[in-house]
Amino acid sequence: QRNIAYDNSLKLGSIRLTQRFFKDGLTAAKQVKACRQFIRGFMQHVIRESGKHKFEAAVGSSGTILNIASIINFKRGGNADIKLNNFTFTKDELAGVVDDILEAKTLKQRYKIPGLDEDRADIITAGALIVEQIFKELKIKEMTVSEYSLREGIIFDTIEKLFMNKL
Repeated sequence: QRNIAYDNSLKLGSIRLTQRFFKDGLTAAKQVKACRQFIRGFMQHVIRESGKHKFEAAVGSSGTILNIASIINFKRGGNADIKLNNFTFTKDELAGVVDDILEAKTLKQRYKIPGLDEDRADIITAGALIVEQIFKELKIKEMTVSEYSLREGIIFDTIEKLFMNKL
């Protein structure tokens, strides 16, 4: 049986941070530094609490994670049509993607990043910085991608528990 040792949900997302730090669509060093500091500060409680527990795997899902995985897949020479479920990337690969995103100072430059969904080019800077800080603060070495969302995981878990209780 699986037990949840700790969970939390933070009001810390790509859109929210883009509106706060990157409203003009430009990526300046001062804004990046302020955004990183904000994320770190916002995560302090999670960092303290999660530090009390060991975990075996880090799994990421949804837009930013899928986009980062897609960019890494392109860097590896992968096929554009590949399914990213169970795709694993390392902290070093993430660092390379963050560097690429930060080097693209304008929205027009970000559109040119291979593997990036153009619909997310405006919010990928903030999203990548969130993922970067999660890796750093939680000392994650690699992450596996799930094409399913947390919502679907909760539904599957609930169904499994209902099924197991009937046996």
